[in-house]
Amino acid sequence: MSITWNDLTVNIERLDKSCLISDWRWLVGDAAQPILISSTGDAYLQERNGEVFLLSTGDGTYEKVADSYEDFRHKLRDTNLVNECFLAAIVAQLKEQGLVLKPGMLYSFKKTARAGRRLCGGKL
Repeated sequence: MSITWNDLTVNIERLDKSCLISDWRWLVGDAAQPILISSTGDAYLQERNGEVFLLSTGDGTYEKVADSYEDFRHKLRDTNLVNECFLAAIVAQLKEQGLVLKPGMLYSFKKTARAGRRLCGGKL
């Protein structure tokens, strides 16, 4: 089954971006703003200085993944990295099982990933 960028991300254009991460402000601070949300619930946030961070909601980590938005966009061209960080194989399996997301929805684990296991580990 083919996977598109729309399968791997959630369109946040019409959503209150500040509200999306309000429960995570204790970790990300007040300046960070969401620029991309994966369909599996991770958030990519941009700081005032332009740096892009990954908020991994599964393990509660926040780490820098790019020096700038342009650097982030460049890294998103790496298909292998996108497949790993956006869990493309899992999303494909979910779609094959008929679990297709409606607008504004995302996938979530019933049980979180094992403690200490990094899904993407700041590679992006």
